[in-house]
Amino acid sequence: MINRELIKATMEILNAESNKSLPQNHRNVVWENTPDGLDKRIKESLNTDQRRANIISDVLEEAGIVEIIQVINPKTGRTVKGTKLLQEWTW
Repeated sequence: MINRELIKATMEILNAESNKSLPQNHRNVVWENTPDGLDKRIKESLNTDQRRANIISDVLEEAGIVEIIQVINPKTGRTVKGTKLLQEWTW
């Protein structure tokens, strides 16, 4: 479910990053086994194990708040889906 708490957490997490973006790295596993990225940070922030990064990213992209980008996974060197907060939504 997309709710105010999820939107707020996602925007705060992305705003805290110097480049305003993170790899999504979504996995439907407990947060301890989720690679670092937006999904793990949402799980930690909301104290949940539910996979949400890809879903909230798609919703925020439709609303014109983020863009879906390709980023390099620092551990594997592979290109993965990422989420970048658009400039007008940064603080």
